[in-house]
Amino acid sequence: MDLTLSGFIFQKEFFRFLVILFHIFAANLAVGTILFGYIHFMITQKISRKELLIEHQVVYATLLLLMLSGDLIVYLDAGIIYSFDQLMAHTKLCAKLIVVSTLLLNGFFINHHIIKKMTSGAEITKRDNTIFAISGGLSLASWLSAIFVGKAKILVGKLSLMGFMDVYIVVAIVFMLAFYLLSHKYSLVGRVVD
Repeated sequence: MDLTLSGFIFQKEFFRFLVILFHIFAANLAVGTILFGYIHFMITQKISRKELLIEHQVVYATLLLLMLSGDLIVYLDAGIIYSFDQLMAHTKLCAKLIVVSTLLLNGFFINHHIIKKMTSGAEITKRDNTIFAISGGLSLASWLSAIFVGKAKILVGKLSLMGFMDVYIVVAIVFMLAFYLLSHKYSLVGRVVD
């Protein structure tokens, strides 16, 4: 083993560590941005189109970085997966892929429907508010669940894929219900400003 600094930097484990550190930083930046936006809205009872667009761009960029770093982590940990059976042998990876796929699909919906409507100047209706709240609850539940699955090494072997999915479904339902209930108190109707 090469004990020089150059030999240490190019070791696979150190490279993996750096990629995971970057992945964790990007995930925390995205979740922090989302939480900051929610808390800011709850305190001020309004949201500006400019701030919303900046938050959207930060989350979108971190999502792309997370996809790239996540793919690299999968490659470093599992190599290239050629079959469904190989994929199913990695319970935590399967759980993470399902949660992240849900996050991406919901993110696509948020970006192409919700953010577009909120930044266009169109009037936000009560129906829009309800849809936004439920989608926002699913988004936050998915982000937090993705982080949980990433950190859940101790549960690998103890929880099956269905066990991970049961936890995710319960968390998603709780967050969507909570956001739905909060949407009446913290309605976006008439509160999106320039």
